[in-house]
Amino acid sequence: MSPKLQSTLLALSMLVLVTFAVIGFVLMGFAHPLPWFSVILIVACAYLQQRVTESKRIRWDDSLSVGIAEIDDDHKRLFELLDAFYTAAVYQKGEAFEQAALKELVDYTNEHFAREEKEMDAHEYPDSVEHKRQHQEMRDKVADVALNYGSSSAEELAIYLRDWLNNHIKKTDADLGQFLNQR
Repeated sequence: MSPKLQSTLLALSMLVLVTFAVIGFVLMGFAHPLPWFSVILIVACAYLQQRVTESKRIRWDDSLSVGIAEIDDDHKRLFELLDAFYTAAVYQKGEAFEQAALKELVDYTNEHFAREEKEMDAHEYPDSVEHKRQHQEMRDKVADVALNYGSSSAEELAIYLRDWLNNHIKKTDADLGQFLNQR
């Protein structure tokens, strides 16, 4: 079930429960347990929504560290921006918000890639050609999706970027970090 559908169903459930609680209190009074049970279910639904939302967040963790503080800081920022874009896409914050979040993510990604590539060139990194090719491949994918942009492609793009970033950092950037740390 998609996160959008989950959110919609949960919101509808909460609306029904609130309606039931209000009508229950009016018709049965505050002493009757049935409306109070509805209140407990409302709180439980809110808690579950928070847990589901939190579990869907895209976050950086220490397993992604490459051992270079500047690169790790860039990666942390990329994950923050990716999470903002994913949240905008999945929870329908509006196309303007999605577009702004995507632009900020793309701009920062390009800045990060430029810094990384400058480091590779400065230290004559032997795998720089392949590393740069991977960067360009990701840029091309994002540009392609941006041309055919729609709300369904936003979630798809966010998931692609999350997976790409995780894989790229764990292998390609980890190799770069090891090389730079040996110098």
